[in-house]
Amino acid sequence: MRNSSSQQFAPELVVELRLKKALRFAATTEQVKKMEATLKKDEDVRFFHRVHGRRPAALLSLAQSGAAEPGYAVFIVMNARHGGA
Repeated sequence: MRNSSSQQFAPELVVELRLKKALRFAATTEQVKKMEATLKKDEDVRFFHRVHGRRPAALLSLAQSGAAEPGYAVFIVMNARHGGA
């Protein structure tokens, strides 16, 4: 039997933004805003979630820390054609 709740939240696309480590958080914020604007205009995107400045725990390997990363952002995107609510 398939678990419908796990299928409902499976991302269609994961986009990672990685800027140079020397850049400040503000530089990453500018790029995050551009990506958000692009995703909001796309009719195929039902919704998205982003984490900015820190890797989500689910994406960390055992070798990585959860420390702040000013040049990092990740977008988890759900396609409008995907099933679910």
